[in-house]
Amino acid sequence: MRAKHPGSDWKSLVVEATTEALKLGPSPVALLLQALLQFSTKMEARETRRLLERLVYYASPEQPDTVSSVARWYLLRHLHAKDDLELMDKLVEQAAAAGDSRLLEFHKQICLSG
Repeated sequence: MRAKHPGSDWKSLVVEATTEALKLGPSPVALLLQALLQFSTKMEARETRRLLERLVYYASPEQPDTVSSVARWYLLRHLHAKDDLELMDKLVEQAAAAGDSRLLEFHKQICLSG
């Protein structure tokens, strides 16, 4: 059976797979995939920010640093698109505390280009 829009099946497959993984237990990678899917379809939506903030500010101790770093990067892009300076400052402080120099450099580049 073919979908009406070739190539659009992957979104529902990602949601299904990550939802099933989360039923088995906590999975920061599954949460990150859901957040990135949300970002790719509705970058400026409140739900996008909520999902990314969950990974950045409420991370479990066993969450890989890479997941947190990727979530911070996308959260910064979201906040920049929304022009939310207060939350960007909070995120930059959190990144500095976490030693995320790549995010700090990315933030500088965004500020210089904007």
